[in-house]
Amino acid sequence: MTIEVNKVQVTNANSITKNDTQKVAFRGTTSPIPNDSVEISSKKKGISNGAKIASVLGAIGVIVGGILLHKHFSAKSATEAVQQTTKELSQAVKDLVSQGRITQKEAEMFNEIHNLEGEEFVTKAYELIAKDMGFEKFPKLIVSLENKGNDLGHAGQDITIYLRGYEKFYGKENAKAEIINALRHELQHYKQDIIIYTQKGEKAYREAFEEQKHWDIVHKTILRGGGEDTRIRILNEEAARYGYNPKGPKDYNEFYDIAFEHDTPIKTIRTLTPCDIEKLHLSRGELGKADEFLRGNREYICAGCFPDRFRKSDKTLDYDKIREDFQAKRIMDSYNGTGYWYNPIEIDAKSAGELLRDKFEAFLAAIK
Repeated sequence: MTIEVNKVQVTNANSITKNDTQKVAFRGTTSPIPNDSVEISSKKKGISNGAKIASVLGAIGVIVGGILLHKHFSAKSATEAVQQTTKELSQAVKDLVSQGRITQKEAEMFNEIHNLEGEEFVTKAYELIAKDMGFEKFPKLIVSLENKGNDLGHAGQDITIYLRGYEKFYGKENAKAEIINALRHELQHYKQDIIIYTQKGEKAYREAFEEQKHWDIVHKTILRGGGEDTRIRILNEEAARYGYNPKGPKDYNEFYDIAFEHDTPIKTIRTLTPCDIEKLHLSRGELGKADEFLRGNREYICAGCFPDRFRKSDKTLDYDKIREDFQAKRIMDSYNGTGYWYNPIEIDAKSAGELLRDKFEAFLAAIK
């Protein structure tokens, strides 16, 4: 799917594993005392047992004291870092936080990225948004400088943002806010897929994708004004995009397998551990939307599709009747029109993306 002007279209993004582990270096680490140090000293100096015990206790005291000192300095360092971040926020931004218009974490994230430009802005924003959502593993982001006309981006195995499109259609001043919108939108779709997978299973997830893919091909068939022969030709063209050459109807199942692996984040989702999922803090309400999100994936191309009157006796679609019928045309046109936004997965993702965009714009206004 593509992201177009004023319509961020996204299906499911595919996977890459991000390693976000950071090593913490403590200051003033003490060296361990050799086990035989006291014993060697006693042989040379001939000190008493009491002195030996005192020496051992003294050594232990040094070690414990060192550890406590490290904790003190580390805690102090962490506190200073938080205080420094807070100091860097303007009073107007602090007011936004106190009013509940943005969170402290969002204020710090916006403060870190708002001065960045181009590809650096996009990649850093994506990383911080993903982490703020609790993702340890998330789709790979590709920032392209290619001019794709009206396309702003697309999601498949990876998420692609066409940077020049945003600057062209929104101008440099507003491009950043709309990029924030798109990135949050895409990651919300990824979250939806995780919910579907964990609550309904991979089999149901795959079947919904397969139905979506089927109707996409039907849609393209009708747009070309063709029938069943055209549908088969388009199916073969789609398969070729994945480097696959089906030799007959039985091979199309394998095509759907390949497409599912390529066009969804299934590879990343399979690697998620219970700990990874727990960090998402999914609410009962979010988990309860699994059926709704599954339906949204299944009906992504044309919600409701076609009633029986548009089918032949063998239940295959009657393309001539569809092209002649006004209502059927509206069903197909909904993919490219306002009907697209009635899909439950788009309603959910659109809301998440626009909310973060509006918060970022409030932050920008506050720092002017």
